Amino acid sequence: GATVHLDPEGVPHVRAASERDAVFAVGFMQARDRLFQMDMMRRIARGRVSELVGRQKLLGTTTVAFDGAMRGWGLAEAAEADVRRLEPELARMLQAFVDGVNAGLQRFHPLEYRLLYALIRNAGKVVTRTQLLREVWGEAHLEEAHYLRVYMSALRRKLEEDPARPKL
Repeated sequence: GATVHLDPEGVPHVRAASERDAVFAVGFMQARDRLFQMDMMRRIARGRVSELVGRQKLLGTTTVAFDGAMRGWGLAEAAEADVRRLEPELARMLQAFVDGVNAGLQRFHPLEYRLLYALIRNAGKVVTRTQLLREVWGEAHLEEAHYLRVYMSALRRKLEEDPARPKL
């Protein structure tokens, strides 16, 4: 087994009985802290962004055209071929990480998805802070606008070409 301790800054520290347990715990914590980022990177590499957001403008084109271009690179197939060639011990460690991420998926549901869906549902509309707080965090958090600022900033850093100049 493994234990995870969060220090005062929220940085996880893992102690484990085995290397496999440590890697599982790291995967679990990655799901907690980085699932949206991991999922977006996977979707980008596989050419599957449109499945999440539909047809949207992206980097001077559309998500559909971007997905087609990314599929043409064959990154998914190359990654799958790389996995098939892994040494058995490394393959077991990779599987432990994947198992940890999947365990994390059962427990954590990133707010970025709810925020992204709310923004897509309201594309082209003026959306108030109160509306986003209600849709993403619920009625109990309507007075907690700092959550919205933090997550909007994080989402912009992940999606905008220049987060300092957000597109309206």
